[in-house]
Amino acid sequence: MQEILNKLQHHGPLEYEALGRLLEEMDFTTVDYESSLPEITSPANYARNILTLMPIEVVLIHWPASVSSAVHHHRGFWGYVAVLRGSCENVEYIHKEGVISERQTTRGTRGELMPEPDGILHKICNPNGEESLVTAHFYYPALENMDNMLIYDLENERIGTLNDKANTASWSEPDEHFKSIQENAFKFVPGKTKNSDV
Repeated sequence: MQEILNKLQHHGPLEYEALGRLLEEMDFTTVDYESSLPEITSPANYARNILTLMPIEVVLIHWPASVSSAVHHHRGFWGYVAVLRGSCENVEYIHKEGVISERQTTRGTRGELMPEPDGILHKICNPNGEESLVTAHFYYPALENMDNMLIYDLENERIGTLNDKANTASWSEPDEHFKSIQENAFKFVPGKTKNSDV
């Protein structure tokens, strides 16, 4: 992992497409991440380890079996997810005129890269019910904390605004890690999604 951090440091800040090209040149099947892997403390939530915030944020995430992030909105930041171990799903949604619907699901396996453009409404999932997932996330600009991130509860049709105490984009966060929760915030319409591989 240190080799990747060194390459990013050498290049400095990059635009979205340029960062994608740089990351695609890297072999994520050979990354040594074990010494930086955060310990899972709850089987219901993922664990994060921020490796650096400069020139971009690099976060190592350890996902328990069958765990996903909450649906969340990338407002003003973008990046990529590299799958280091296991299989990963990126489920994208559309929020239009008060209705949220599924757009597509992309699947990636070890060594593959998944884009997260600015403005995406999505969740990351570990679809495996028995084994953990490890991903590396590359974001710009760096998020020093989760303050003001919007997360969506599709089942209860509510939107939570996290504060700077939140550790993850998850409804598993305690109440004091939310600035607000808006009830009856939208209608969720499950639908057929377009599935694809990276």
